[in-house]
Amino acid sequence: MNKARAFNPFLCAKTDNLKALITEVQVQMSGYEAYYETRKRARRPADQATYDRTIEAIPCDLCAVELGAEPSPSELPTFQRML
Repeated sequence: MNKARAFNPFLCAKTDNLKALITEVQVQMSGYEAYYETRKRARRPADQATYDRTIEAIPCDLCAVELGAEPSPSELPTFQRML
């Protein structure tokens, strides 16, 4: 029986502290991609918007799990249609 709760891709940062954390995560991810040259070309604008929303939703979901009453593992979808 799978007790993992589903990942919520619609969570977004509401407070200034969380927005600063999201910005830092995005800077770190961009730096990683630039340093290791993981991308050969830039993302299309729509894909970049989806990527930014995903990078925002993951830390927000982790914060929701940590602050929630019942800690439980998250289940991240691996198919692209979810976002």
